[in-house]
Amino acid sequence: MRKEWKRQARARMKKGYWMLVVLCLILAVAKIDYSSTLTPITTDTSEGVEESISSKVFDALIEGRADDGNKMAQRYMERKQKETTKVGIIAIGHSRGVFSELVNGISSGNSLNMIFQAIRNMTSSKNMAIVFFILLSLVYAIILKVFVFNIFAVTVKRIVLELRQYKKVPMGRFLFFVKVKRTFSVAGTMFLTSVFQILWSFTVIGAVIKPFSYQMVPYILAENPEITGKRAITLSRRMMKGHKWEAFKLNFSFIGWSILEFFTYGLSGIFYSNPYQEMTNAEYYSYIRKLAKENQIPDADLLNDVYLYEKADKEMLVTAYSDLQDRLKEAEAPVKKHTGLRGILENVFGLTLFYDADEAQYQQMKAAQNRLANYRMIMEQEMYPFRLNRLKRTDDKVKLSSVQYDRHYSIFSIILIFFNVSFIGWCWEVSLHLISDGVFVNRGVCHGPWLPIYGYGAVLMLIILNKFRKNPMLEFVLGVVVCGIVEYFTSVALEVMNGGTKWWDYTGYFLNINGRVCAEGLLVFGLGGLAITYLLAPFLDNHIRKIPNKVVVPLALALLAIFIGDSIYSSKHPNVGKGITDYQSSIEQVEDVQLTESA
Repeated sequence: MRKEWKRQARARMKKGYWMLVVLCLILAVAKIDYSSTLTPITTDTSEGVEESISSKVFDALIEGRADDGNKMAQRYMERKQKETTKVGIIAIGHSRGVFSELVNGISSGNSLNMIFQAIRNMTSSKNMAIVFFILLSLVYAIILKVFVFNIFAVTVKRIVLELRQYKKVPMGRFLFFVKVKRTFSVAGTMFLTSVFQILWSFTVIGAVIKPFSYQMVPYILAENPEITGKRAITLSRRMMKGHKWEAFKLNFSFIGWSILEFFTYGLSGIFYSNPYQEMTNAEYYSYIRKLAKENQIPDADLLNDVYLYEKADKEMLVTAYSDLQDRLKEAEAPVKKHTGLRGILENVFGLTLFYDADEAQYQQMKAAQNRLANYRMIMEQEMYPFRLNRLKRTDDKVKLSSVQYDRHYSIFSIILIFFNVSFIGWCWEVSLHLISDGVFVNRGVCHGPWLPIYGYGAVLMLIILNKFRKNPMLEFVLGVVVCGIVEYFTSVALEVMNGGTKWWDYTGYFLNINGRVCAEGLLVFGLGGLAITYLLAPFLDNHIRKIPNKVVVPLALALLAIFIGDSIYSSKHPNVGKGITDYQSSIEQVEDVQLTESA
């Protein structure tokens, strides 16, 4: 049967591959599951596993040796900040940037020191500070484990079970237990399961066998979150009776993939074996569930979410979604398509010259189509029919989004969006510098209040990635690529045209390429691109459409003229100075430190 489960898993994981990759990666990062995948990345050869330092710092703090803990953390931080690992043209820096501060602070235990000192300053004695620190750590660990990690782990099981049967799972499914008001009961059951497993771990047999006895608990909760903790645990034990050795062999059959993970720095696990194993486990649960119902074991009737395993009859769907039938028909109304230059602009780049009656009709129809897309997929049996879930209230009304991202932007609207985003980018960088250095600096090459690289990135995402808006995950990845290319070659062009002067440099940042782009910046660009595509640009366009053309056109042309003038002037007299182009000194400092360490 293992071959059949795996064959089914390989076939079904293709439907939601990227969602599975992301889910398993989050499980690995949070150390809920698949944590061995990241071992080759997080291992520190000089100190063992990085968590060992933070553990030593924590021990020192609760033992009253705050000074020792602080010294350990600071020594580790200083050493890490002097390291830069090169992998080809990519540099894994540790000295600058938000990512580096976060990674260094957590791995060194410095964040624990900061928390302890804050508590110490608010209490009257050192002993009281230690007590509060321990209690705070305990509460934090319980909340994180019970109400974050456990809920997310069961949510993943729910999503994977839906992916087995259906083509798409909506993003709203991440709030499944919130919507059915079962968050606390699920968290309590998972906590109770953990307690039982800890108690059994003190016995040799229990430590080996009981994890398999409780293996089905999260799946049972994913299917029926109303079941009580004790009954869920008992049901899992009954379902796994006589199948524990079978489950062990299934898990052991992935040992080859675990070995491959080590030699591929975890990449094979991230992009294949983890999603593969997650879907295989879901297939195994489906098999065990089927046997439990066939054998009529006690409480098997509580596994009653039928439509996780079979598709609903179309007549049932029509009845359940009867109020949407007329609206679905309206959404299918034909939209007038243009030809020639206008057709190319609209169909390929999502642009139009002006807003007219045809464009208004297009906007209305696309809004209806996109708002009802999920319900059309339900009617086509490609998405789980949430209304047929008995946990869902029958009087629940459909909430439709008011932001329509799949639209055509006029040329003048794009120009105004460019300036809005450029101004927002300017405010962002000026604010960051103001916070970090305490002084106002007019950032950027130009002298006006705009950073055009942000505007260019926004416009390119709206125009070049027009065809990919319906796939947010792909939009994010392509957005990172597009913005990375723009930032990299803009950096090159500015240096060439200005005798090597730099307006930004990421030397020392985590995962940077020649100091021109870095993971931190690209992540911000990617997330910002999603915010622009799905929220900001539609919001701005909605307001721009309300302004008469006799105002929009002159405004856009005037801003464009001022910007062109600023760009021409800045090409000969670029904006330079402290906090703008003084990056050479920081590079030399980093290189001096590295040379000193090597010597």
